[in-house]
Amino acid sequence: MEPIRVGLVADPASPTDVARRMTDLTPSAEATAEVWEVEFVSEPFTLGSEDVDIALARLRARALAHQWDLVIGVTELPLRDDDGRYLVAALDTRRKAAVLSLPALGGLRVRSRARRTVRGLVTDMAGSSPPHEERVTLPGLSGRGRVLLGMVLANRPWLLAAGLKSALVAALATGAVATIEPTVWLLAASLSGWRLGAASIASIAIVIAWIIIDGELWDRPEDGSAAARERSRLYNTSTLLTLTVGSSASIVVTSTASMQLTRTLSPFARRLTGRHARLLDAETRRICAASGTPMIALDAANDLTARTYARWGRRIGTQVVACLRDRERERAARRRKPEM
Repeated sequence: MEPIRVGLVADPASPTDVARRMTDLTPSAEATAEVWEVEFVSEPFTLGSEDVDIALARLRARALAHQWDLVIGVTELPLRDDDGRYLVAALDTRRKAAVLSLPALGGLRVRSRARRTVRGLVTDMAGSSPPHEERVTLPGLSGRGRVLLGMVLANRPWLLAAGLKSALVAALATGAVATIEPTVWLLAASLSGWRLGAASIASIAIVIAWIIIDGELWDRPEDGSAAARERSRLYNTSTLLTLTVGSSASIVVTSTASMQLTRTLSPFARRLTGRHARLLDAETRRICAASGTPMIALDAANDLTARTYARWGRRIGTQVVACLRDRERERAARRRKPEM
């Protein structure tokens, strides 16, 4: 029995990585009499069109050129049927051609799911069933969410931080400077949690807007049709989610690095702070000893509210000023006595 020559055509990038691992594809245990010869080709077959029938026609032309018995195309574009439902796969047993959409697999365990789906498509087209066309569709809203998840994961948003390495280095340098700047710590301590959260969200939004505008990533409908608007909404939502996850990952990296830097510098900060506190304490004791004013114990000062502490401060200041004035009068009186 002659082997069945199977052509596997994949769009560049992710589909090529997935399809290249299927060259050793074999029939299932139920079809032991069949022998498959899988030939892999990486070339774009959905360029300029996302129509399923056009993709199947292009794949059939590739099959005739390479003398394949049947052909399967693998793409990362989301495909839809005439009813607007998203497709996992579409096949035409008459033309011996099929196309598989990777985003419809959900983005998780894509290689194993794609391998299982391709095996099923080859088995169906190689069988003796009468010619027919078949569309494997996804359910409404859940199908759209599955396609969107597959598109976001296919973009690998966690690698966005590596693409923004210049901005990441600048953020790390800014964080290093801010770590040793007391004004930043005072500002962070004075802001409430929701304000800090709002500032983080605003920073992520600014980064996303900058990337979209600079890279011209916002998709606009080609025409006023409902299908074109839905396609643009899907692409733009995928872009926003990808950039949000990537920017959040960048912030997590910079925050982790800043926390580690803070943990490293905290002993030096405590040492410097302690030295300054001892100098301030010695100077305060000297002034109080010169003015004859007793110092307030630190624990007593910490127990005071802000208003009470202000009152204590004013009272102590009044006593110190009065004491200094009395000392100045005594010195002036002593200077006048020899003259008398």
